Amino acid sequence: MFYINEKEAIFFSYENLFNHLNESTSIITNPYKINTLELFLNLIKALVYNVDITLLDQDFTESEIISLVGEKYSENVIHVQSINLDCFQTYLKLIINSKSTITIFTSGTTGMPKKVVHSLQTFGREIKFGQKFDSSIWGLAFNATHMAGLQVFFQALFNRNTLVDLFNFDTEIINLSIFKHKISHISATPTFYRLQNSKDIVFNDVKSVTLGGEKSDDNLYRVIKRMYPFAKVKNIYASTEAGSLLCSDGEYFYIPERLNDKIVIKENVLYINESLLGQTSNLLIENGWYCSGDVIEWKHNSDYYFKLIGKSNEMINVGGYKVNPHEVELELRSIIGIKNAFVFGKANSVLGNLICAEIILEKGIELEEKKIKDILESKLQQFKIPRRIFFVEKLSLNRTGKISRSNAKE
Repeated sequence: MFYINEKEAIFFSYENLFNHLNESTSIITNPYKINTLELFLNLIKALVYNVDITLLDQDFTESEIISLVGEKYSENVIHVQSINLDCFQTYLKLIINSKSTITIFTSGTTGMPKKVVHSLQTFGREIKFGQKFDSSIWGLAFNATHMAGLQVFFQALFNRNTLVDLFNFDTEIINLSIFKHKISHISATPTFYRLQNSKDIVFNDVKSVTLGGEKSDDNLYRVIKRMYPFAKVKNIYASTEAGSLLCSDGEYFYIPERLNDKIVIKENVLYINESLLGQTSNLLIENGWYCSGDVIEWKHNSDYYFKLIGKSNEMINVGGYKVNPHEVELELRSIIGIKNAFVFGKANSVLGNLICAEIILEKGIELEEKKIKDILESKLQQFKIPRRIFFVEKLSLNRTGKISRSNAKE
């Protein structure tokens, strides 16, 4: 099976894919407002015929598209002559050797999305091959138009594995899909695993869990090890601009020797050499280096190992102090009865910002705002403690499946 979507009852085999490639004579080179399967089919056809393709987010607004491409959206279809190959493996060789470019866009969580043009080599940088991947079944928990989702797609496609769509589905459908299709590999944001957190469910068939795109912590690793007891857990550092770069078994990364001259840390901020980046005119590159904005903290007594503690533009200014929202969220999640938490700043004429929090409680738990603040007083400085706490049923997610700071309560 090539692609499965339980929510939409889509089951598309590699035989279906092979027949589609033999019969199709058109390619949408800027797919938009179509389902994930149709997006993948157009991407595959573009690669087969060496056609450049642009992948647009399904939730891009008209104004975003005008800003990104210079005009209103108009579907671009090109016609090709079917080559009618004798087996899918022959198509796969064409795909792997394709000269097409793939244009994708950053999430836009810190401003207008930025266009980045990649070659297939960028996506294939970390793809693993071999017999041990022959029967892998991948859970697609990332947005299919973004770097992380596309890397999962190519990993599955190049090994003729099954892709089971999980992106932005309710926990009930996600759990059903993992159990029913015996998913062996899941790659997702820390938010995905936090929202899935349950003391009553264990996934014994999952052999590999990868997380990236946001800050993780030791509490989350404990949750993952409980829910996925037989899974090898990997933490990935990647970006839309450069793809996957670093990998670790826990919170702490180190820069391998092969990247010593490509990734550097200056004043506790990570910089990436432009040679690792896709083509883009939207990034500020100084003397050949791109500032990722990722703030790191060195491991105690180490000059090699570091962990990511957040984005520089996420820090909240409170009366001249900088508050890292991830630090406050970590303390909130450690309180018994709190399932998940999200911290953000609300503009204030006196202090610049007030710290606020959205909190999801465990089922059947009741906690008062005052009780939470009293607990935090022994753990955090006063200016870091949320002034207002909102109890919510769910947290707002952005187009990449991460907690959306731009959609916080006013």
